[in-house]
Amino acid sequence: MKGVRGLLVVLAAVAMVGCRIVPHGAVVADVDPKGWSAGEGVDLCFAATDTASLHTISVVARREFDGVSEPMRLQVRVVAPDSAEVSGEVVLPVSGSRQGGSFEELKALWVEDARLTEGTYTFTLAPIHEVEGVWNVGVEIEN
Repeated sequence: MKGVRGLLVVLAAVAMVGCRIVPHGAVVADVDPKGWSAGEGVDLCFAATDTASLHTISVVARREFDGVSEPMRLQVRVVAPDSAEVSGEVVLPVSGSRQGGSFEELKALWVEDARLTEGTYTFTLAPIHEVEGVWNVGVEIEN
């Protein structure tokens, strides 16, 4: 029994490599602004503790404001604490405004009125096509 428990601890640790767990509002990761390749996923972990509230989950990004007129398309994959998975595409529209100097903040709704179970959710975000000028991507979870 001790061996099985030890193996489970090791497997859990391996699964969390590169994944910083955040117990509140948003989790964001840096990407290479010189080029984020299609299919190159970024893992983000969120520790859900509020199981009573309904949550709105959005995908966010910060990119250089250079007059880009094309929305950013991302593949989103979510693995719940019970290992259930859901995936789909989200489109981050061009904001058209210079908030924060030379950067624009992008945000798109992913899920509305979600009831989360307690535990760690792993979000994987990856661009559909290579993008440049993107500095950060993340997930924002609001009540």
